[in-house]
Amino acid sequence: SQALYWPLHAFEVSLRNAMADRIADEYGNDWYERIASFSTSRSPKPNDEAAHVEKAKRKLDEDGLAYGHDNIVAAISLGFWQGLLKLEYRDRLWDPLFSKIFQMIDREETYKKVNQVKRLRNNVAHYEPILVFLPRGDKRELFRDYKVVLKMIRWICPDTAHAVEDHCSAGVFAARTS
Repeated sequence: SQALYWPLHAFEVSLRNAMADRIADEYGNDWYERIASFSTSRSPKPNDEAAHVEKAKRKLDEDGLAYGHDNIVAAISLGFWQGLLKLEYRDRLWDPLFSKIFQMIDREETYKKVNQVKRLRNNVAHYEPILVFLPRGDKRELFRDYKVVLKMIRWICPDTAHAVEDHCSAGVFAARTS
């Protein structure tokens, strides 16, 4: 698990900063106040992403911090950013903004890969087993997961990907799978 902390952290920060910067450039630094308006969902249920923003605001209140763009972005969970890759955000966020971050894959594949990384991140962050059997009975291949994390970082920010490769011990997984 320890070898995965740095790459997972770099992924999460790179993803949220890239997505938040593009939204802010297009819609202003207070975009999070209007997050539900970016959804094309006609569902009567409350918007999940708006709930993430409210949770982040409560955390900032507890910490005595202002609601500025940077504090909100840092306080919002990875699940929020993954949620912005759902179909309901395609027209207002994916097509005009996020497709430029992930030029190599489509929205649906990006959502799946972010979900894969998020599951691994949650296992690591919550001290859960990372060597688990997946639903099909396959065993998780940590080196393959690490390579997905690295590939996603590279698409977002090549410089960060190089830093992760240069300073990460996750390559240890490659030696153990040989």
